Amino acid sequence: MSNCLNPHGSHPVSGEGILLCPHPLCGFLVEGAIVGRWRVVRFLRRNTTASLYLAVPHEGDGMSRTRSPVVVRILHHFVPGAQSLLKPLLSLRHPHIHPLLHAEWLESHALIALVSTFEEGGSLARYLQTTSSLSAATIVTIIRQIAEALQFAHDHTFVHGRLKPENCLLVAPGLLQVSDFYYSVLVGTARAMSGPFDSLQNGMSPAEDQVALAMVARLMLCKFLVVLAERAGQAVAPHWLDPKSIAPLLPFANPLDQTLLRAMSRQVNEQFPDVRQFAQTFAAACEQVIPYITRNMERKHSSSQPLPPRSRSLPGEVSRFLNSGEFSPRQQEFSPRQQEFSPRSRSLPGEFSPRLREVSPLPREFSPREWPNGRPSSRSGEFPAISAQKQNLVPGNAVILCRMPGHIAPISAVSWAPDGLHLASADHDGNVWLWLVQHRVGTPLGTFAGHEKRVHSLSWSPDGSLLASSSIDASICLWQRTDGENAQLSKLRTMHGHHSDIYVVAWSPDGQLLASGGKDRTVRLWGRDGKPLHHWKVPGKSGVRALCWSPSLRLIATASDRMISLWQAEQGTSLHQWEAHTDEVHTLRWSPDGRFLASSGGRKDARVCLWNPQNGQLLAAFTGFAREVVELFWSPDSSWLGTISADHFLRFWQVQPLPGKQVGQPFALESMPLAASATRGGVVAVGMEKLSILVLQSV
Repeated sequence: MSNCLNPHGSHPVSGEGILLCPHPLCGFLVEGAIVGRWRVVRFLRRNTTASLYLAVPHEGDGMSRTRSPVVVRILHHFVPGAQSLLKPLLSLRHPHIHPLLHAEWLESHALIALVSTFEEGGSLARYLQTTSSLSAATIVTIIRQIAEALQFAHDHTFVHGRLKPENCLLVAPGLLQVSDFYYSVLVGTARAMSGPFDSLQNGMSPAEDQVALAMVARLMLCKFLVVLAERAGQAVAPHWLDPKSIAPLLPFANPLDQTLLRAMSRQVNEQFPDVRQFAQTFAAACEQVIPYITRNMERKHSSSQPLPPRSRSLPGEVSRFLNSGEFSPRQQEFSPRQQEFSPRSRSLPGEFSPRLREVSPLPREFSPREWPNGRPSSRSGEFPAISAQKQNLVPGNAVILCRMPGHIAPISAVSWAPDGLHLASADHDGNVWLWLVQHRVGTPLGTFAGHEKRVHSLSWSPDGSLLASSSIDASICLWQRTDGENAQLSKLRTMHGHHSDIYVVAWSPDGQLLASGGKDRTVRLWGRDGKPLHHWKVPGKSGVRALCWSPSLRLIATASDRMISLWQAEQGTSLHQWEAHTDEVHTLRWSPDGRFLASSGGRKDARVCLWNPQNGQLLAAFTGFAREVVELFWSPDSSWLGTISADHFLRFWQVQPLPGKQVGQPFALESMPLAASATRGGVVAVGMEKLSILVLQSV
């Protein structure tokens, strides 16, 4: 017996597996109804097009340990043929687009169900209502992130059509995502792009999104000006309080009003070519105008000097005004503080108060002087290189570079390509993702289906041209990466040989051999072309849980049960083995100089041990972990070791000259880490329990 979730009067519903209440004139979901991999638990609200429900992963779906709630939307009204558009919507993946986790056509009820994550942080509308102040730098950041989401959608033939602060969600401090793209193709308030548009008279177009984005920018600027005027004791202009007004903000000609009025033009040919160019011009205009307004407000408050007269129709005066030096921005007046907008800001002091545990100062996502020109921080666009002298120092902390949402199933593996720009990730659905990570932004390049079930391991060849993935479906996929910023993966072949789960794959240092280990207690060697070479059995019952190559010699270290074994790779000859932990060995990592072998144990032996691989002698044990270690990574010079553990911490350890000494304070992660990988420059990618990838820089 279940209860109907009708908010006007719940009543019992008998039977199992019932989705919709059969009572006449009801039509609400039943408590416990299963939609995809989620179980409906509560009614949220209803509007003219959809009913919204709260749901959680149900038991037995493989996700029950990830209890993050989701929102289920049941669409009652949609355009004919909308069910055929669900797959394209699911593929719309970008760091600033709120992803759909699941879309389903409920044929027996003629309804559409859409599932997305539940964001407790709320919307931009809520943030603007509750924040006590709003900086120009925050406004520019918000507009840039929205513009990136819209531009990505436009490039993939989707128009939003309903952009407003209510569907701009704050999913983490400094991270905004645009939601409700499904309206454009399912509900019919807008439509997908079918060709070029010359006007806005015959339906929505990308130009309409530009108008809406400019209105959002104007709304935030009005709040900024109101707060500025009140602090200076000045009168508030009436049109600053009108959210629908399109009147110029300031009583004199200026680049900021010119930028907004151009974007809000109802003639498409008068607008900016795209929303990205609007965002860049808007950032530059804010950098010019905001310092001038601030100085004049303060000056008028102290000396009662009036602002320049309105002069929109006086080109000569406008020219003299713009070239007079008054708009020469001063960095100290506009430079973003080490703060970002927060999903849960109330009336807290300053710009915001983040409630996540990584409260150390975050790096700025952009500089107003640098970003409009699109100049990267290094020649090739990757994260700034760390000097050899810097690499010899043990990091004591980390800073967040970016977050990359998009996965709709738990993340099971991540792996950096050798170039430090491309990142591969994989999940429980068997999909492999490819990302481009540069300028502190992670962009998804594509999702590639190659496995039927969860992917266990990913490994790049040393030259970065090949990627190997292994799965619990007993297969290995060999992928080739194309060159360029818009790189893609193409599957070369699928390799079979193991009889069960393949836990790990790893390329040899010269890139000529691929080793794999699995539940069948077998290590297999493959050629670069994917052809099998030979294999051998390892001792133990649990199979090969971890495997790594020595950096110089062709030796392989394997972990099975509590044992570590050393093998001569080409013949599969056993060299020696030793008992390493009192629980299963989860991770093995050889130091770059070949002198050390690091291992981590399971939950019952949450240590990291440092071994002499020549004789299996224990050199040091790193303790202090509350849970097992998920990943280990070495510095290029083997002087320090980084650990990411299931107790939500990133730690750094000195190896030479005093092994086992922890340096700095543990860096707190916001949720459970499931997988991780690090570049030679100390940039760490962590697959989080909340279906996003966190990118950190060791400092």
